[in-house]
Amino acid sequence: LSLHDALPIYGALVRLGRKEAWEQLRKAADAANPEDQAEALRTMAELKDQRGASVMMPLLTSKQPSVRAAAARGLGHLGKQDARIEVEKLLKDPVPAVRESGAAALADLGSNDSVPALTQSLSDGGHTVRAAAAAALLQLGQPYATVAPVIRALAQQNDTAARSSVAYALGKATKVNRPGAVTMLATLAVDPLPGPKIVAIRSLGHIGDRAVLPDLKEALHDQNEAVRATAGGALLHVISPVK
Repeated sequence: LSLHDALPIYGALVRLGRKEAWEQLRKAADAANPEDQAEALRTMAELKDQRGASVMMPLLTSKQPSVRAAAARGLGHLGKQDARIEVEKLLKDPVPAVRESGAAALADLGSNDSVPALTQSLSDGGHTVRAAAAAALLQLGQPYATVAPVIRALAQQNDTAARSSVAYALGKATKVNRPGAVTMLATLAVDPLPGPKIVAIRSLGHIGDRAVLPDLKEALHDQNEAVRATAGGALLHVISPVK
C-alpha cells in the first residue's frame, strides 16, 4: 500500500481516536514526495485538527509549490488567524497556483485586514489569480464595485479558462454583493461554450437566490446535455436547499 493510498486510512483512524495514526500523518507531512506531503496536509485540514497548524506553518516556505499551497489552504480551513500575515506573503509567490491558494486561504480566515493585500492582487499578471482575489474579496463581503472592473474584463476574455475562473469567483458572492454577481453570472450562463456556462450555472445555484430561477430554467433547454444536467441540479439546490 503506497503512502498516498494510506493517507485516507490514517485520517479515518484519527477520527476513531487512534493516536498512532496521527503520528503517521505527521510523518507523511515530511515525506520525500511533495504530493504525499500536500495530501497529508489536506487530510489534516479535512480533519479540522488544530494540531495540524504547527505542521503547516513552517511548510508555507517549502521549496515545493504544491506543499506551500496545501499549507496555506489548510491554515485557512483551520481558521488560524495568527497565520494571516505569513499567508499574505504567498500573494507574491512566483507560482500562480500558490498565489491562488493564498487568496482562497485568506478568504477562509475571514479577516478584513487582508482586504488591502487582496485588492492589490486584482492587478496580478495571472488571470486565475485575479479571479481568486476577486472571489476572496466577494467572500469577505466587500462591495461588488471593488471587483467589478476585473470581473468584467475577465468575463470578456477570449480565454475559456478566464471566463470559467471568473464564473467560479462570482459564486463566492455574499448577501451584500450578490446582485452584481448574479447579473454577471446571468451573462456567463449564456456563454457560447459549455465550460464557462456550466461553471456559471453551478455558481448561480450555489448563491441560492430565488431571483436566479429564470436563468436556471432557461438553461434547462440548452442543447448541451451537461449544461442541462447542471441546471437541473442548481434548480434543486435553490428550490430545496440542504439544511
